[in-house]
This record gives sequence, structure tokens and C-alpha cells, in this order.
Amino acid sequence: MKKITQIVVFLFLLVSLVGCNNVKQEETPTPKKENTYAQTDDESFYAFLDEEFKNMMEADFLNNHYTLKDPSKMNIAKPKPELKPSDYTLKSYEEDGEDAKESLDKLESFDISKLSEKQYYDYVAYKNYISHVVELNKYPMFDSAFSLGNGLNDNLLTTFLEFKFRNETDIKDYLTILKQADEYIDAAIEFTKLQAKDGYFMSDYAVDEKIVDIDKFISKTTDNELIVTFNKMIDEDTTITKEQKEKYKEENKNVVLNEYIPANVKIKEELTKLKGSRKIEGGVANYPGGKEFYELYLQFKTGTNYTSKEMFDMLDEYIYTTLMDLQKEIKNNPTGFQYGKVDTSSLEKMSTEDMLEFLKENLETQFPKGPDVKYKISYLDPTTANEKVLAYYLSPPIDDIEDNVIKVNPKSSDDLFNLYVTVAHEGFPGHLYQTTYHLNTNPHPIRDMFNDISYSEGWAMYTETCAIDFLDISKEEKIYEKVNIKFGYALSAVIDIGVNGLGWTYDETKDYLSTYGYDDITDDLYQGAIADPGSIVPYGFGLMTFDNYRSKAEKILKKKFDVFKYHEMLLNNGRRPLSVLETDVNKFINENK
Repeated sequence: MKKITQIVVFLFLLVSLVGCNNVKQEETPTPKKENTYAQTDDESFYAFLDEEFKNMMEADFLNNHYTLKDPSKMNIAKPKPELKPSDYTLKSYEEDGEDAKESLDKLESFDISKLSEKQYYDYVAYKNYISHVVELNKYPMFDSAFSLGNGLNDNLLTTFLEFKFRNETDIKDYLTILKQADEYIDAAIEFTKLQAKDGYFMSDYAVDEKIVDIDKFISKTTDNELIVTFNKMIDEDTTITKEQKEKYKEENKNVVLNEYIPANVKIKEELTKLKGSRKIEGGVANYPGGKEFYELYLQFKTGTNYTSKEMFDMLDEYIYTTLMDLQKEIKNNPTGFQYGKVDTSSLEKMSTEDMLEFLKENLETQFPKGPDVKYKISYLDPTTANEKVLAYYLSPPIDDIEDNVIKVNPKSSDDLFNLYVTVAHEGFPGHLYQTTYHLNTNPHPIRDMFNDISYSEGWAMYTETCAIDFLDISKEEKIYEKVNIKFGYALSAVIDIGVNGLGWTYDETKDYLSTYGYDDITDDLYQGAIADPGSIVPYGFGLMTFDNYRSKAEKILKKKFDVFKYHEMLLNNGRRPLSVLETDVNKFINENK
């Protein structure tokens, strides 16, 4: 909920499984029927969105820097480079909620019938986002600054490692922000102490895992990745003198060694002192108001109005159906399925870049052509790589879609097939393709400021299964590996909902996993759900949704199903709430019967 987390980074999370053989909100408006949109744009609505976007960009330096390459071309001023310790106060949450409510009231004042089709999608996407910001800021005690999967220290590190130096002013701004990090971290620590005093705190397991991550980062000093990366970027700069380069390098090194690393050591020390502060056993549901918060949080993340129980039941049925379908395939061809590693001989001679090019070349077999863009792949240093993240794609500035970066966790390359689907998820046909495809349609810039994560991760997970079809492997291997992906992420999501939404105990979690023969990984999934509530749900729930939509369309349309037109429909209008996407799918089916 805090502003530092708003930079758009698409993470590919690792699930614990490696195989599958052993307060309800007002409903999100949905697109209207054909020919009921206004024929022309409502200019006053665009004026409102322009003002909202301008306010967002001028309120936060980091969002401005990452969203726009040249804000002056949009008549937007670049704000003062600063991190705001005041973000971590109860008053800040209250003010953020009030600001969002003011924007929501203005948004709802528009007559929907006067909006064009493109504007209508802007309306529903923004309303889904801003209405949840209003409600979620009423629950500051549940906003963990140092959550295991996406904590403040993780976000700051990614922010600094990916900071672009476009000119010398950017270098100075970077150093200014870096110098403020220790004070910002101090504020987050003090707010965490306030939460812990009332019993709202991380599990001991999460603290221990967080300390492992911090220890990795602080294990390097003069060769720390923040120093190595900075020096490399400075050396590549041709606009400053050698003397200036040495001056900036020395300044950065001193800040990293004497301020930033000690700030991370302090996080470790303070979290250790607070161990045992959590006043409940189990997941979020066991806190007063926890079930209500978690349900609201999941509705925000999924872009739906389903209850936790409804989401659980949908995923539970999906898991069962997926396994039954596999069982039928095996029964029909028992000798065709080999329960070992997939044949990766076609991948053995490919570098990571080669895999991405291979995926891009095969897009034309299933997907509409997107814009020609540049991209760079690199590996994370082991000391800065989050164990739970296989890779991430950094969304480009909206005014420079050529600037695409994919960072891969070195552990992803341990398994070539795993590396292949990871690259597909983050690159083509996944996040990079979907993001640049939409940006190339000239959407309103405000659409880049909020991420309907179940759409974005659902799309990326779904396209992993499409990418498997590109490989020269047997039909049985393709079926098995697709089921592996679907089952693993859906099962992790359903456990998260069971623990945090339904209040499952450890034994209840174990009993559920036992039905699939997986009680031996209860510790990992149970503790993981408690440590980072809701993080895995958009992956599993999103994948299920995209997979079910595809199955429904193919079943009804049969030979009339056109995969290119179908994918075009999914891509058109960008990331949006799943409740809106469902209407789009139904409309596609009806128009193509």
C-alpha cells in the first residue's frame, strides 16, 4: 500500500512444488453491450485523468523517474528527489485514503453512458484500483513493511539496482535518494514496532527467512552489487569526465558501506528483537478484522467480488479437474507418459537470449504481432536475488517502450526447461510482450499506474503453457508439464486462501494436502502462506481464470475458435479486472458462434 511499492516490477514467484506425481465492495462495472458506448470521447473525462496522472507524477520522485523518460514533454514537473519517512505513520494511511476517496468521488461523477469504449475501460480499471486504495488504507496494521516476498528492503534494493542514469542530474538524484534510505528504513522500523506492540507482526519463520536474505546482501562490502552496478553504469556514461566519475564512485561507495549496509543490519537486529510479537497462531484470518481485510485484499488482487470461500471452491475444483483430465490421458495412453524430466535437447545449445529470440519467432503461430522493441537480459547477483523470485521484468517508461529489462535469478538456469518457461513468463509471450503491445496502442498514461495483477500474472502464467507448445517434444510431455504448472500454482494459491482467508490450522492444511499425497510439504506451504499472505494467489487464480476462459471458448466455438482473434481480444484494452475480462470473453464467444 505504500508508495515505494508502486514501481511496476513483474515478479515470477517460485512455488514449493516441483512435480505432481508422488467487507464486499460495490461490483465493478462491466463493459456494456455492443453499440452502447458513446461515439466520441468525453474530453472532460480525459481532462480528469490527465490531472490525476499529473498529480501522481508530481507527488513522487521515484514513480516519476521510472514511469517517464522525459516528463517535460507532458508538461509534468519532476519532483524533488526524496524518500518520505512520513509514509510510515498512521496519519499517512489516513491521508492516502482520503486523497483516494476524493479522486473516487470525482471519477463517479462522470456519466458512464457518455464515455467512449476506450474510456469505459479506463473508468472500470481506475475505479477498481482507487476504490480499493480507499478501503485498504483503513487497515494499516496489516501492511507489513518487511514482508518476506516483497518487503521494503527488497523493493529499495531493486529500485537502486535498476535506476537509470540518463544524465548527470540523475546521478546526483540517485545519490540523494540513497543517502535518505537509512532514515526511511528507520521510519519503517518504528512503524513495525508500533504494529508489533499490538501483536501484528511477522511469524518467527518469516523473520528467520528475512534474516537469511539480509545476511546474503550484507555479506559483500566493497564488492557489493550496489557498488559494482553503480560503477559499471558510471563507466558507460560518456557525458562526464574521468574525474567526475571517480568522485561519484567514491561517494556511492561511502554511502553504501557506511549508511545503506548498516541500515540493513539494523533491520536484521530489530526484527530479531521483535520475534515472538505475533499474537496469533496461523494466518491473517485469526486477527480481529483479518478475514475482512484478506477478502478485500484478494478482491483487489483478482479484480473480482468473490468471497474467499468462493475463490477457494473455484481453485479446489480446478485442481481436481486438472488432475482428472491428466488421469484420463494416462489411461488412454499409459506408455506415452514418462515421469522424468522433459526432453530439453532442443534447449541445450540455447543461451537465455537465444530462448527469448526463439519464443519471439514462434509468437506468430498463436499471437498477433506486437511492436518491435529492444530488450536486455542479465543475471542477478546471488547476494541480491530473492530466493522466492525466479526472475523479474521491469516495465519500461511509457514514453520509451524500447527500454525493456529482464533480470533472471541464477538458480533458474539449473533446469533448462524451468529457465525456458521463466523467460516465456517474463518476455514473450508474457509480460514484456503484453506490456509493450498495450503501450503501443497509445493508452491513457494513467493505465500504467496500477497493475491488475491477476490479469498480468494470469496472462504470463497462461502464456507459459502456450510456450510449451512451441517446443519439439512429445504431446504427452507437453500435457504433463502444463499440468505440472497448473497444479503447482493453483495448489499454492488454494493453501494461501485456506490459511489466511478460512483460518486453517496446520493440521487442516496437512489434511488437505494429504488428499493429493503432499502432506510432506505442509511446513513450506503453511509457513509460506503466513509469511506473505496473498502473494501467490494472483498467479494461481489468474492462471485458472485464463485457462478456464480458453477451455470455455474452445468448447463452445469448436472449429470456429480462432486463436489469433482470441488472444487479440485478451490483449485489447490492456490489464483489467478479471470481472471485466469475463464479460469480454463471453462477448467474443457470442460474436463468433
